Amino acid sequence: MGTVGFAQLAGSETPVIDAGTAIFGPVGTIIVAISASVSIFGALNGGIMSYPRVSYSMSQNGLMFKSFGRLHNRYNTPYIPTLFICLIALVFVWTGSFGTLLGINVFAGRILECIVCLSLLVLRKKKPDMSRPLKMPGYPVTTILAIAVTFIICMTCSGLQMIKSIGLMATSIPAYFIFRALDKKKD
Repeated sequence: MGTVGFAQLAGSETPVIDAGTAIFGPVGTIIVAISASVSIFGALNGGIMSYPRVSYSMSQNGLMFKSFGRLHNRYNTPYIPTLFICLIALVFVWTGSFGTLLGINVFAGRILECIVCLSLLVLRKKKPDMSRPLKMPGYPVTTILAIAVTFIICMTCSGLQMIKSIGLMATSIPAYFIFRALDKKKD
């Protein structure tokens, strides 16, 4: 923002490219575009590989549609949740702007990271004698610092993005209880 200026970045369709061009010149445009593409495709790959497997695992535990627990005959992958998640992603892409989707994703992801860090503090307090084969360097300072920084990042989202993100996450609560009740009814 210091190099390009807030006003120019706010009105830009390609703010990352603009910043790269301002800092590195024409070569920076190419470098930043390639780097951003690699980053975006890496994140997409991680999501496409992990989200269906979470749905698959939930299905195995009775917390998701039974069909989400089926594996492809040839590739041995959870193909139904993969297709479902791709469909949901397309709906979000077609109905929202990039900025809105990014804000919702950043807020939801970072809030969940805060919860994970907070759970570390709570579990260490509640179960001090529990075996811990992995050590947390600098605990508790690093954990508290991670919570603070992550929370600050969350606060960069607009209020509307936060509300949409919380609403989207809240849909999992009734879904959990519905699937849990159906699983108990089945037993």
